Amino acid sequence: MKTLEIIGVLKKDGMLVELEENGSIYDDMTSFRLLTKGYEVLGMVNDLTEEICEPLVHKFNILHTFYKNYGIKSSRDSLIDDSFISPLESFHSALETKVYWENPIPEPPFTIGEKGTKIYSVGSKYIIEYKNAQSRTFDKERTAVLVKS
Repeated sequence: MKTLEIIGVLKKDGMLVELEENGSIYDDMTSFRLLTKGYEVLGMVNDLTEEICEPLVHKFNILHTFYKNYGIKSSRDSLIDDSFISPLESFHSALETKVYWENPIPEPPFTIGEKGTKIYSVGSKYIIEYKNAQSRTFDKERTAVLVKS
């Protein structure tokens, strides 16, 4: 299970947990409970609703309710233009400041060595960038969202 804490972004701190392929939260309940102690499961990323997200995102009212676009560092003048009307869109923008749904760095070319290990044909700096991005890349279909209790 891959995890990532989301701290200091939303109104409540949270955690993302990527489940194993073809797995569920209940498959390895002991590990899941230890990993997520002190957190409440909101649901899977793709199953979240406006009602679930609304209390977690920052909003402001100027003739209408707007929700923060966490991906844009905006000035006061462009606050409305850079905001969302939907709490769900706002929530997703907050997650996307911390994670990727697809790795933006292509996997480096490699060959398979004698022991079945990957031997990369590029420099170590590129490999480190790729692996760092991969550690923040989550599968939207398999990722659960939790918030601190």
